[in-house]
Amino acid sequence: MEMKTTITVRHTTIPDEIKERANELLEKIERKVRRPQSANVVFDEDHGLCVVEIQLHLARGRYNIAKGEASDFRTALDAAAQKLANQIDRGTTSVVRA
Repeated sequence: MEMKTTITVRHTTIPDEIKERANELLEKIERKVRRPQSANVVFDEDHGLCVVEIQLHLARGRYNIAKGEASDFRTALDAAAQKLANQIDRGTTSVVRA
């Protein structure tokens, strides 16, 4: 089963290369986890600061969220992806409670 990926851009525009980079990084992360369900990548610009947030939804209501901030979107994306990979390597996840 392939993970569904959604890319959202708020208050700015990003080049297609950055979207492709996001998909590449998520494919690498997808191989590290068991049964990934979906991923949301949000690109935002806040007072000149580029912000990228990655939400990775896993089976049984578990999820990981990582955020990266930098002066450009590629650096912010790489930072968020690295934080997410570190969370996965440590086995840190959160659970949605109903």
